Amino acid sequence: MPQPADINDAIAVRTVLKALKPGLYVIRYIAAQGATEATPLGVGQAPLYPSGQVSITTPEGGTEGALQRPGDYLVLNVTGGNVVVAISKYAPKPLIDKAGVHWRIEPLAQGSQQASAPRLETTEGVSLTGHIERRGDVTVGNGEWLGNPDGQARLEGVQVDWPTRPATADIDGWCQVGEHRLNGQAGDYLGTRRRAAPIARIGFQLQGARADDYRLTGEAAYSDGTRLPLDGTRRPAAGAHLVALKLHLQHRVRETTREQPTPPPRSSWLDPEVTHITTDDTQEA
Repeated sequence: MPQPADINDAIAVRTVLKALKPGLYVIRYIAAQGATEATPLGVGQAPLYPSGQVSITTPEGGTEGALQRPGDYLVLNVTGGNVVVAISKYAPKPLIDKAGVHWRIEPLAQGSQQASAPRLETTEGVSLTGHIERRGDVTVGNGEWLGNPDGQARLEGVQVDWPTRPATADIDGWCQVGEHRLNGQAGDYLGTRRRAAPIARIGFQLQGARADDYRLTGEAAYSDGTRLPLDGTRRPAAGAHLVALKLHLQHRVRETTREQPTPPPRSSWLDPEVTHITTDDTQEA
């Protein structure tokens, strides 16, 4: 009876070590070559600098601690001292020397720089629930249309739900129904139900002490065919009513400014000035 195949006989692993100083970095999968499918990379901390720690942020839809294909990225936050990051390539043994992978580590900020660090954005878990003419209550996810932007059915009410909302940020919304202006925040219902009352205008904006940590975009679609931004500063044609709404909330990841601790004594083979951060060359173990 044949024995189950040992994965160690089929898959080979090549690992490259990179030493990083405290700070915020992004590692990107740039390109793959020499294989019929993209070669995955595993990213993690090697147990060589015990004083430092690295936390890895995975964007929505990504694989934790892994880069599966070109375009994938991870955010590395190094604190407490220097760390060594292990980047491992996994490929079938016959292809381990042929499957080339281009990846890049970039610092998002340097401690001596005064300019703001670049920001990466991850999608927040918000949803929209609304009452649509002849359909009733409908719920959609972040970045999806609530209602038909090309239709005529009224979107008569909207509620934004943000389960992970921090205490320092909120979404402020308002709508115009007839001569009445209705105001609310995340979790509040704006509009009417079973009154056939159209919404003439609607707007949303972020508020709170940490509002700048988030990005809110989207569109409001009206029966006259116009699609207007969420800030509510522009008006649709007279007599037009709201037919659809799309809201996209993202969380901005940025480095916090703080004094970095003194790194531990250098090792000649793990010194970040010797083991430099490469830019776009192929890494092979």
